[in-house]
Amino acid sequence: MSKDQPAHSPAAPGIESPGTPPLQLLALMERACALGTWSLALPALRPGLSPHLADMLEMTSEAASSLQRLSDVFAPESRPMMQAALDACLTSGLPFDLEAQVITASEHYLVVRSVGEAVRDAAGAITHAHGVIQDITEKRRAEQESLSVTMRLSTTLASITEAFVTLDRQGRFTYLNTESEYMLRRKSVELLGKKIWSELGDSGSGRLRQDVQEALDKGLHLEFEDFYPSLGKWLALRAYPFEEGMAVYLRDVTALRQSQEQLLLLQTSISRLNDMVLITEAGSIDAPGPRIVFVNDAFEKHTGYGRDEVLGKAPRMLQGALTQRPELDRIRSALLQAQPVRAELINYKKNGDLYWIELEIVPVDYFNRGLTHWVAVARDITERKAAEDEIEHLAFYDTLTQLPNRQLLMDRLKVALSGDAGARHIGVLMFIDLDHFKVLNDSLGHARGDMLLQQVASRLTASLRSSDTVARLGGDEFVVLLEDLGDDPGTAADTARIVGEKIRAALGMPYELAGHDYHGTCSIGITCFSHQKHSIGDLLKQADLAMYQAKSAGRDTLRFFDLDMQSRVDRKVAMESELRTALAGQEFRLHFQPVVQADGRVSGAEALVRWASPTRGLVAPGEFIALAEASGLILPLGHWVLATACAQLAAWARRPVLAH
Repeated sequence: MSKDQPAHSPAAPGIESPGTPPLQLLALMERACALGTWSLALPALRPGLSPHLADMLEMTSEAASSLQRLSDVFAPESRPMMQAALDACLTSGLPFDLEAQVITASEHYLVVRSVGEAVRDAAGAITHAHGVIQDITEKRRAEQESLSVTMRLSTTLASITEAFVTLDRQGRFTYLNTESEYMLRRKSVELLGKKIWSELGDSGSGRLRQDVQEALDKGLHLEFEDFYPSLGKWLALRAYPFEEGMAVYLRDVTALRQSQEQLLLLQTSISRLNDMVLITEAGSIDAPGPRIVFVNDAFEKHTGYGRDEVLGKAPRMLQGALTQRPELDRIRSALLQAQPVRAELINYKKNGDLYWIELEIVPVDYFNRGLTHWVAVARDITERKAAEDEIEHLAFYDTLTQLPNRQLLMDRLKVALSGDAGARHIGVLMFIDLDHFKVLNDSLGHARGDMLLQQVASRLTASLRSSDTVARLGGDEFVVLLEDLGDDPGTAADTARIVGEKIRAALGMPYELAGHDYHGTCSIGITCFSHQKHSIGDLLKQADLAMYQAKSAGRDTLRFFDLDMQSRVDRKVAMESELRTALAGQEFRLHFQPVVQADGRVSGAEALVRWASPTRGLVAPGEFIALAEASGLILPLGHWVLATACAQLAAWARRPVLAH
């Protein structure tokens, strides 16, 4: 090439010489084969590039013309190799055929095949060198991908135990391993040369023939699962095309499909359960706590929280002010020991409403890998709890006044009396009876009587501490229980008197009963007790006795129970019993005292009854008549006196001296 000749000149050395094709045909060949030609002439060694080679290198005509060394178009890692090959070609005439990388003007890397040879004159001297650079980037990429597919296939086949077969380009079996024979229930000799879709029977969806044929025609990777009725199995098919056909492995996934179906059914069932299901990771139970990974539809419905609002958070977000701390501590203890636990717990909805749940938490140990999750199943028992509370209220509370009834009072008295025997804290029991309540009921009606009882209940509650108990026994009878009044009897009695007077004053205030003003009073009996000295029956009897003592004292007052009072009562009860025995045993006597007129004449006799008790001796009427009247014995005693007196009159009538 002359010094003034352009790089793209048709007359460039190595481009046109005797015996070479026309330049148009050479350009066509360059485009078809993705190559370009070059030449180097001694001694200048400035490269001449064909137009197609300049285009391949994304060089302008000016850049191609100003190129100083052919090796400059190669990538730095290929440049030393190419420069050495060019030098050897120009000095020793050694041809070369190398694979290298070039960098285009826009800095794209191309993989190229670079071929060169020396040209000698008639004397054998090297005058120049020429050659071609062919772009083989896509070819090498395809080879790498094919190699990668082959390597992946080899690795996969080496690591699986599934059935493996190969197919030709018509889908016919060319190889089957032992597993494939077992899966397809036929020997290789029976299947070789047969088409896969005819031997398996087409898949349930009818896609096997279509997909395999398309993959073979287009060289596509194929992967799908389907059901094959002829085998009664679900098969997973994975296929890799290669030049001669396709490599296929088949895996029986029937059990997996069944498990997946069962899992889907289970998930669907859990999602549709009325019970709330919550699953957490088995993380630390310390704050913030295990993270929620699943909740079902019922959880969302009951709590108002959506899945996105709770996933990743701890269940403690459902707790609130009234959630029971002892129950939480018990649950925590069970979780620390990886033990299942049941509990009834108060939780809170998103809107702040509380609800009761019956909760069961179980640990999940997946294939003995250790604790992985906690599964909590909860049932909303708010209505049940409300019903239980209502039943308990009906059982232990008076329906009219909402005060504790006799049953609850007995329970609290039992607790009060069962304290530590070493403790000497004194309690007080008050028996309160409304004065003349029957008169109110009879005159104003039971409706106003009920109003009065309700207002009395309110005033009693307002007069006491929250720790005290006020109960209604029935009718107009109320009982107040005061506890922990210290260990000094005198101080406790003073406190009881102050509280009693406060109650008496409160109940003595006017009442408004549906338009009727009413003033009432009460009588209060008080008894003091300590834990180890009394029974419930004794206390109630003592308070009742003291209350009757208050009524005997004129009502609207209070009285304390004392031992003399009890002794009098005991004597009264004993005498009443003896009176009944005396009537049955004819222990009474009639004494007759003459009635004498002024002139000394006896006009009659006064009959005087006496009780000839075997233990008490002769008892005068003043000691037993009042008791007989109170106990109702006065009627049979009167009958006996009348009958005995009449019998005596009859006896006197038979004696002349007394007949008058």
